Amino acid sequence: MMPADKKFKTKELSKQIGSARLSFGEPEFMERFLGISPGSVSVLGLMNDAENRVQLLMDRDVLKGTYFGCWS
Repeated sequence: MMPADKKFKTKELSKQIGSARLSFGEPEFMERFLGISPGSVSVLGLMNDAENRVQLLMDRDVLKGTYFGCWS
């Protein structure tokens, strides 16, 4: 999760989390793990992950804020 006005840099995040390659989730995985489809992705989909298979990463700038908004 990151601020809308901040540019996402795949290379930097890959290095921070020790991943060689990042990619967007396949539609079938999004449906199975979060009960959502592409185009309807929201942090609220994590409520459907009863087995805690998905990890949410939050940008420091989001954490420093007083509030953050999300919608479904």
